Amino acid sequence: MRKSHIDYLRTMVESVVIDGIHLFAPEPDSKKQGKFLETYPTNDSFQRLLPLCVINSVRINDNLDARQNTETRVKTVDKIDPILDVEGNKILRTARTDFKQEFKYTLHFLVKNPTRDINSDIDSLGILDQCKLYISENPKTQSRVLIPAGSISTDNLTYPIGVDVTGSELITQYAGEGLYILALDIIFRDRLVTLVEDLAIGGTLKVLQPIEVIKN
Repeated sequence: MRKSHIDYLRTMVESVVIDGIHLFAPEPDSKKQGKFLETYPTNDSFQRLLPLCVINSVRINDNLDARQNTETRVKTVDKIDPILDVEGNKILRTARTDFKQEFKYTLHFLVKNPTRDINSDIDSLGILDQCKLYISENPKTQSRVLIPAGSISTDNLTYPIGVDVTGSELITQYAGEGLYILALDIIFRDRLVTLVEDLAIGGTLKVLQPIEVIKN
């Protein structure tokens, strides 16, 4: 999961209003658990938190060969405004795409009464329709560029990514327990982008060697 994705989903979910109430807004008491969760809660707190929205699953598709030219293996790059180092030398910067990625999140809205979504209408939209409308009005968000250790750049660099809905459904197998699940699949078309710095000296370019970043 990516923090930028989670922040987007949280804002979307907390914007849902049913009968004048923000259904999934956090409790006024900050010590209490919120109603948008990244994992399912324990059984003893499950019913107490309803209604609830949980990230049920995340699937990631990675495309390592997302390059402009598969023969020369030149990766997609985007120019970024240059900066000056402490000695006044001009540093040229590019954002290199290492992977193209698709993150597919499945959200579960756990409710006791699905009537509002079953009878969703233009004058009283249900939970799923409100989320779809939010994505329609906010089809893009921002992700951060990876800045390797030792880089001169210290600014917060971001790039736009697209957001879309790929499906939704009403799950009724828990109806006997008085619980319904509204499922919504949302996809983020993201990238794994690394900052590359080139030092321009006397009209020539000296490429700064990239530093390998290892994640344990």
